Amino acid sequence: MAIAYDSANSSEAYRVASHSLTIGSGSNRAVFAAVATQGAAGNGTPTFNSTSMSLIASVSCTSYTTTGLRVFGLLEASLPSAGTYTVAHTNTVGWRVILGSVAFSGVDQTSLPSNYTTDSDGSYSQTATFTNSVTVGESDAWVVDFSNIMIVSASIAPGSGQTERYDQTQASANLTSNASTKATPGTGSQSMSETPGTTHDGYNHIVLDLEAYAAAVFKAYPGLLYGGL
Repeated sequence: MAIAYDSANSSEAYRVASHSLTIGSGSNRAVFAAVATQGAAGNGTPTFNSTSMSLIASVSCTSYTTTGLRVFGLLEASLPSAGTYTVAHTNTVGWRVILGSVAFSGVDQTSLPSNYTTDSDGSYSQTATFTNSVTVGESDAWVVDFSNIMIVSASIAPGSGQTERYDQTQASANLTSNASTKATPGTGSQSMSETPGTTHDGYNHIVLDLEAYAAAVFKAYPGLLYGGL
């Protein structure tokens, strides 16, 4: 089964953020939420349809203050039927928060993604594109990345072959966050890059290897590739 993109959305607020996200009727679905914070590495757990999401990865950096980025997820067994539901997060430490979410179908249900890489840099006055790579083992996998930079009212442009899914700025603080995907880029080391729209004071970047459901089945039962076990 091939991975398919369902939808994405994002929101920003002072500590308490929420928005709606639509999930489709496809099988083997997954929902991911990224929480970007300023003033602290972040705390609390986002919810989807009031169900707490599980932490997948986190990274933070510090320049004049600390900014954090954390990615959470839920798989099919914890998701409701097709429809539009609320993604919400309360951050009790720090100043501002950006909450982004992305939904897919056709995703490996063995476990939430565990193959990921993180990168961060708290240097002042950066302008360069930042790039991070993950090693992909299956030809039908997707690569998904989430990032944030410390700058107000900016944008982040994804690299070649990537499709941006959301790009959200926090108007009252130095915080911008985005997510992008790259469909079936092939096996081996696959890079994801993001280019800030202006000078900033630090970034965080998380890159996930998102495996497809069929690939997971054949990996667990390789005899299926040859007509039986």
